[in-house]
This record gives sequence, C-alpha cells and structure tokens, in this order.
Amino acid sequence: MRICGPNGQTGSIWVQNYPGATSILRTTAKAFTVAKPGVCATLGVVGLLNLDPKVDWVAEHVFEKREFRDAVEWMVAGKTATGTALTAGASPLRGVFDANGIFQENWPTANFPSLTVVKGWAGNINDTFTGLLGRTTDAGLNNANIVNLQVCDADFNRYKEYAVAGADFISQKGWTAYNALERVGILSDVVDSFSYRAENDVPSSYQKTYAALLQLWGDFGRYAATKGINYDFASAWEQVVPAVLEIGRCSRDVLASRCYEYDQ
Repeated sequence: MRICGPNGQTGSIWVQNYPGATSILRTTAKAFTVAKPGVCATLGVVGLLNLDPKVDWVAEHVFEKREFRDAVEWMVAGKTATGTALTAGASPLRGVFDANGIFQENWPTANFPSLTVVKGWAGNINDTFTGLLGRTTDAGLNNANIVNLQVCDADFNRYKEYAVAGADFISQKGWTAYNALERVGILSDVVDSFSYRAENDVPSSYQKTYAALLQLWGDFGRYAATKGINYDFASAWEQVVPAVLEIGRCSRDVLASRCYEYDQ
C-alpha cells in the first residue's frame, strides 16, 4: 500500500497473506450475513455456524488494512481526519516510512517488542504491524494471527471498504436506475454492513487489534528513539483512529435515516 506525505514524499506498507474464510470459521465458528435476503430485505444481521453455499463468503479484516495505512498518513500530516492537530505533531516520513526507513528494518532483538504475540514472527517491523491485521502461519511455526479476521457476506465487506475509503458506494447514475423498492433493498444492505460491525465478536476483534497496534507503536517509538527519531507514535495513534471512527459513525447514522425515509 502506498503512503503519500507532504512535498511529494512517498513510502509503502507491505501487507501479509492471511487465512481464508473456511479456515477462519474452524476457529471462530461464526459467519455473518443478512437475516433476510432479497429486494424486500428487512434490516438485520444473523450469525451462522456453517457457510451457506448460496452466500459469497470472505475473510474480512475488521480493522481494515486501508484504515491502518490512512492512520499512518494522518500521523505524517500531523492532524486527525477531523482536522485536529496531533499533540505529537507530524511524524517524519523520510527515514521512517519511506523505502529505506526504519519501518522496514528488523527489530534489534526478538525480545525488543513488549507485545508478546509478535515475538518469534518472521519478517521485519513492517511485517509485525501488518501481521496484527491478519497473517498466515510461518513455515515450521505455529503463529498465524486471526484476531482481526471475521467471516462475512462479501457485500458487507464491499460496502464497508467504500465507507472506510470515504467513497460513494454507487454512482448517481447507477442509483437512478433503481426503483424505490430496490433502493430500500440496497440501503438495507448498506445499513446491515454497519450493523455487522456492531455484532459482539466484531468490535471485540477491532478493540483487540487496535490495542495490540497501540502497544506496538509504543515499541516502535522506543526503537525510533535509538535512531535519533523522537516522535510519540502511540499518542498519535490514539488520536487518529478515534477520529476516523467518528466519521464512520456519522455516515452510519445518515444511511440509517435515509433507509427509514424510503421505507415510509
């Protein structure tokens, strides 16, 4: 994933391979889809104990990879998505997140990170961060990480990706091609994608991943200081992520009200 910073500076974050839906279901024993499908769908999400073959299932990153990349970009910008200046100021991009930056270096020792789960993982610092978003098992080791992964209807994941990206889920031209009843069905699916995020297991995945990343940012800050880079990555993380969630909450409320209006 490309990182864009001020004055044309760029960098990259490399993501990990992760287990598929069937593999994850064996551990979580739950998959999420709409309670009642179809154009006349009613709002609601149901958790299933097996994969209905009629549903397009995906392994979904609860804390999206793009959310992580965007958070780094907000750190570099020195502000939150709502425009509030970060207490820590702006993180440097050059020397940190660019191709030769310390984010692409190895931890000095296996025990340097205080976060126990990442100790023994193969790869560099970048790999430990993105591994917390979901990763497969290293060759010969038993350390796959699926805390951030849930199995859900592909439509939930698709609409959620649009929301995270801040993009329209359908064009105006495409929207006008549907009649009023079809629009209710579409909006119901979009609202259900937000409802899916409220299912107990999903916020739990998000919170655990957020907290693990917060701790690792603290470790990264300690490492950066040994390289002469003094920046509070952990406090910046604590500011940028809630601001993005607040924008998402407002989007959910707007969509819910629109669906109610069409249903009248």
